[in-house]
This record gives sequence, C-alpha cells and structure tokens, in this order.
Amino acid sequence: MTMYNILKSSNVKFTYNLFCNSVIDTFTLKNRRSVSEGGLGVSIRGYEKIYRIINYFVFYSYQCYFYSKQQELDKNRIKVYFNLVHKVKVKSKSVLQLNSHSSQHATFAKITVVVVVVVVVVVVVVVVVVVVVVVVVVVVVVVVVVVVVVVVVVVVNAKINVSNLVSNFMFSKLQYKVVFSAINKINQLIQVQPQYSKSNHECPKHQNEIQQNTKQFVLPIVNVQQRNKIAFHPSQMKVYSQQLLQMHLLLEINELQVQIQEIKELMTSKCHIKKESVQKRRITRWTEEEDQLLIDQMHATGTQNYKQIQIVTKSASQVYFRLRYLKNVFLQNKELYLNKTDLGKLKDIFSEQ
Repeated sequence: MTMYNILKSSNVKFTYNLFCNSVIDTFTLKNRRSVSEGGLGVSIRGYEKIYRIINYFVFYSYQCYFYSKQQELDKNRIKVYFNLVHKVKVKSKSVLQLNSHSSQHATFAKITVVVVVVVVVVVVVVVVVVVVVVVVVVVVVVVVVVVVVVVVVVVVNAKINVSNLVSNFMFSKLQYKVVFSAINKINQLIQVQPQYSKSNHECPKHQNEIQQNTKQFVLPIVNVQQRNKIAFHPSQMKVYSQQLLQMHLLLEINELQVQIQEIKELMTSKCHIKKESVQKRRITRWTEEEDQLLIDQMHATGTQNYKQIQIVTKSASQVYFRLRYLKNVFLQNKELYLNKTDLGKLKDIFSEQ
C-alpha cells in the first residue's frame, strides 16, 4: 500500500491536518521568543507540540502500516476460509457418500438379522412340533402296547381257565370211562358182597383200623399240582352208586398193590437208600418242606440214580393219595362193605414199610 493511499484514509487526514496546524501554530511570531530575550527563537510550547505531532505521526503511521498488514492478513484469512469451506464441502460430500454406503450396509445387516431370526424361529417351531409329534406317537404306542398286553394276559388267563375246566372235565370223563370199562372185568374177578347192614358191627371196627393205619402210613409228596390231579375228591363220588363205588374201590386196591410192589423193587434193586433213614421219615404228617428235606437227604446219601429216585417218590405220592382217597370214601360212606380178603389186602397195604 502506498503513502497516498494511507493518507487518503480518515485517520491519516486527521493526523495530517493536526500536524499542519501544529506547525503553523508553533512557528507563529505570537509564541516565539527571540534569542535576545534569552530564548531559542522557538517557544517551549512549540517544542512540545512538535514532539507530540511527531509521536502522533509515528503512531498513526504504524497504525496505518498495521492496518494494511491486517487487510493482507484478512485477505489471506478469507482465502484460507474459502479453502477450508471448499475442503469442508469436499469432505461433506465424501462423508455423505460414506453415510449412504454405511446406511446401505446397515439396511443390509438389518435385513440379514431379520432373515436369520425368522429362520431360527421357524427351525425352533419345527423342532418343537417334531418333538411333540414324537412324544404323542410314543405315548400312543405305549398305550397300545399296554392295552395289547392286558388283553393278551386276560385272554391267556381265560384260555388257561378254559383249558383247566376242559382238562378237569375230560379227567372226570376219563374216570367214568375207566370205571365203567372195568366193571365187567371186576365182576369176573371179584364176587360182589351184599351191602352192609346195621346189625353187623364189623364195619365200624374195620373203619377204626383203617383210620389208625392211615395215620401211620405216610409217603413223600412231590408236587401240589400232581397231588390235586391224583387225589379224587369225594364230591365226585356222589354220582356213583354204592355198587359201582365198591367196584371202584376194589380196583384201587389192586392198583395200590401193584404200585407198592414196584416201589419195593425199585428201592431194593436200583435205589441204595438205607432202611433206617426211610423208617425215620415215617412220621404222622408230611409237609412240602419235609419233602424237600427228603430230596436233599437223598442227594446226601451219594446215590447216582436220581431220576429213579424221582420215579419212586412220584409212585409213592400216588400211593399216598390213593390211600387218602380210600380213607375219605370209607369215612363218608359208612355203609360200604368189604369182605375179609379185600380188607386184608387193605391192611397189608397200610402196614407196608
């Protein structure tokens, strides 16, 4: 900036006018004192004004210089500002672009998250449905199996009961068939005696002897089911007539003699059981525990033919129940009569060792 431009400003004009006026006032004759008067030709007042004017001029000149520099700085600042604005615009555009890209990425991420959540929910629902279906199927299968098992058990029990009834019926029919088929043979072998009369007192005596001997005669019991099959219940005998019952008893006596003879042969020839141990086992009552004890004792004797021992005990059990049956028949049918020969056979049977 030139001096002319500086002087054109208002502050410089004011300083310039003040300077001119001060110079004119200083060098006027009014305030001047001559040398002859002891002065310097210039008044003190004038010196002070000149000093102040110079100070003002220097100060305002510096101010004008600073002002000019300030304007240049302002221009530079404006340029810098516009450059900054331009950079800000460029950056704002890049930021906007980045924001747009980030928003796109954000929307894509949101869509991805939503899709994943939906897929997970669908999978969980499908798994829950499958589990529920499997549980329902298992429960239905278990219920069906339980029902089938119950039905099968009921049917099997019913079949068993029916088979038992049929077997019992067939067994009773077999008894009748055996007895009726044996009637002719018995009539040929044995002469039937007349029925017992109340005037004859031999029958009670015979009954007492039979009853006492049956208490002493005890043989081992092998099986409860076998016992029930072998033993004849007295209620079944009601259908027989007295004559038929008497024939049946005689047949039983003959069969008992045969079985006891077979037992003797088996025990003497094939089973090495000491006679003393057998005599010790002849007790008034025989329980299943005692029967097991007998089998254990047979094992302890060291016999090697255990199957033969089972045959012996089975035959002995049959004999025992046949005798019990005979005892029950005699006790419930007091009018039965046997001759001395048949009664002797019974005594021999009851007294067998």
